[in-house]
Amino acid sequence: MKMASFLPIVLQFFCCISAIEAIPIFLPPPSLLQSKPSLKSNVSYKTHFFPQVLDHFTFVPQSYKLFQQKYLTNSEYWGGPSTKAPIFVYAGNEGKIEWFAENTGFMFDIAPKFRALLVFIE
Repeated sequence: MKMASFLPIVLQFFCCISAIEAIPIFLPPPSLLQSKPSLKSNVSYKTHFFPQVLDHFTFVPQSYKLFQQKYLTNSEYWGGPSTKAPIFVYAGNEGKIEWFAENTGFMFDIAPKFRALLVFIE
């Protein structure tokens, strides 16, 4: 009795799995996955570097090597620390941080309203 009520569920599961395999997956061509020229050439930012520890998980002297981590800032709209204005941070993706800064319109759209400092971290 229990097996008979379980059988339709199993059959439905396998039908769904086979249907999923039949669905074509559309991926963009490789040319679209590469960095494109920026859309916003009028975005201004300053480039900075921070000496960052390379390995945060191995606690031996050899793991304390440093690299220069890049970050970009835009303080055009920032109200400053005395006004308790926010800092909006964009954690970078797998690409050049300049491209993301120049093509992330949302942060630049809301920065004036909140009087925010913008920081883009590579």
